[in-house]
Amino acid sequence: MSWPRPRTHWRLIAFDGDPNAPAFALNSRPPLTLEFLSNGEAGGYAGCNGFNTHYAIDDDRISFDVWFQTYVACVTNLPPILRGTATPGDAVTTGPDIMAREQAYLDALRAATRYTLDGDRLTIVYGEGQTLVYTRVREWVLVAYGAADDPAPVIEGGQITLEFGSYEHATGSGGCNRYGARGGRGRNGAIGFREIVSTEMACADADVMAQETAYLAALESATAYSYSGDRLVIDYGEGQQLVFAYVFPLPGTRWQLVSYGAPDDRISVIKDSTIVLEFGEDGRAGGSSGCNRYGGSYILQGATITFGELFSTRMACADSAVMAQEQAYLAALRAATGYTYTGDWLTIHYGEGQQLVFWAQVS
Repeated sequence: MSWPRPRTHWRLIAFDGDPNAPAFALNSRPPLTLEFLSNGEAGGYAGCNGFNTHYAIDDDRISFDVWFQTYVACVTNLPPILRGTATPGDAVTTGPDIMAREQAYLDALRAATRYTLDGDRLTIVYGEGQTLVYTRVREWVLVAYGAADDPAPVIEGGQITLEFGSYEHATGSGGCNRYGARGGRGRNGAIGFREIVSTEMACADADVMAQETAYLAALESATAYSYSGDRLVIDYGEGQQLVFAYVFPLPGTRWQLVSYGAPDDRISVIKDSTIVLEFGEDGRAGGSSGCNRYGGSYILQGATITFGELFSTRMACADSAVMAQEQAYLAALRAATGYTYTGDWLTIHYGEGQQLVFWAQVS
């Protein structure tokens, strides 16, 4: 079954099945969150304090234990915009209510027993059939902007992101500074941002600074949006567009190869042979290529991926077909250009329209 992958971020939208429960005021700031990290660790924000824990998943069962949390008593709590959770004018949940909500939330996680995952909706069951319901927080990465028929690519090293928060709020990185804005997606494809504020760090690269300024100005004149696969397009100005790609966070994940080659002529992995690709948190990737172990560095930039020089052990495979498959796989990694992610599937693009197709594995 599907499971909450590491490095995914979730925001609580319903407590005990009631998103409008007045005792917890989920429509006010700050939101409650849960993030699944690598190596069986999880963390989040409980309203006043941050917390870390370990989690275990077995089929549809889930549990959290070994807790660590900060211990700050809240009087009022409106996090700074750098947290990506608030902008000026947001409602604020005050001291006693925050503390009561925080304790109830952490107690619920400690009592968790089961979960279900349906697309971007995660439900954790606790106690006597009570539920915590989350929605996934997705981050979009800008890949191009400007005239629709002649877009400019984003400067390498100046990555720009956009994340839609709850209750008409958006935040992200402009390439140098963090920013936040009121507004967001509306009905019938309309979109608008207002009260855009950002930190005021000076970028070391003048071109990155100019790009950030142009991006924030584009947000101010945004009028419409549309989706196409893993692309988000925001129209602004006169015939101009911001083009974003949804980029799945690969570090800390593990994948098994299913097929490779041209999409219309896929080659399945040889039966009883296993090829695995693991992405480390340290910029290193590796695994088993079917006969030998391999490894090397990888670089992510927006929706692009490249692998540095790959090393491999030099065992001779007993089966020559497995050896040929291994060589084809390593050559494909060396030629990798980009990747897409859908559900539990990862596709790495290489060569001239060829693909490595992987299935998610529990780390």
